Amino acid sequence: MKLSLKKTHQKNYHHGDLAQALVDTSEQLILEKGVEAFSLREAARLVGVDPSACYRHYKDKNAILKALAKKGFTAMAQSMNEDLKKKAHASTEEKIETLCLGYFHFADKAPALFRVMFGQLGVDSRDASLKGHYENDLGPYDILIQVVTAWSTEKKFKKNPQETALELWAAIHGLTCLAMDGAVQAELSSKDKTRKAIASLAKTMMRGLS
Repeated sequence: MKLSLKKTHQKNYHHGDLAQALVDTSEQLILEKGVEAFSLREAARLVGVDPSACYRHYKDKNAILKALAKKGFTAMAQSMNEDLKKKAHASTEEKIETLCLGYFHFADKAPALFRVMFGQLGVDSRDASLKGHYENDLGPYDILIQVVTAWSTEKKFKKNPQETALELWAAIHGLTCLAMDGAVQAELSSKDKTRKAIASLAKTMMRGLS
C-alpha cells in the first residue's frame, strides 16, 4: 500500500495543530511500514516541517507512540460505550459478547493504533501514561470489568470478576491477533468467519468461567 499523504505547508501548523498532524501522519506510516520501521523524522518530512519542530511536541519516537496509544484507547472506550448504549436492555451475556465483537471490529478498523496500544511501549497497556480521554473516567479495561462484575453479581459467582475479565480479554485478544496476522487463514479467512469465531469463543469462555 502506497502512502498518498501530501506535504502540507508549515504555516498550517502555526495555530497548534502540528502535534495532531504528526500523530495522524505517524498512524498512516505505521499502517504501511509497521511500528519498528516508523520514524518521527519521516513523519515530519511528510507533514512538511523540519524534524527539529517535532521535538517541541514529542521528544522521541516513544513519546509519539504513547500519544497514538492514548488516541487508540480513547477511541476504543468511546466505541465500547456506544455499543453498550445500543444494548442497554440486553442481558449481561449479550453485552459481554458485544464487547468481544467490538474489540475485533476496532482492531480491524484501526490496526495501526491497535498494534501500538498493545505493542512494545515498555509499560502496562493500562498504565496511567497511556490513559485517554474517557467518559466517566472509565477506560476499555474498566468498562469490561464493570460489565463482567455485573454479570458475576447476577450469577452469584465466587470468582473475582477482575480475574474473569482478564481471562476473557486474553482469549479475545489472542484470537483477534491471530486473525490480524493471518496466522490461521483456513479458519479465519474472512471477517465474517472471524466474527463468528469471536462470538463462539466469548460464549465458550462465559460457560467455562461460570
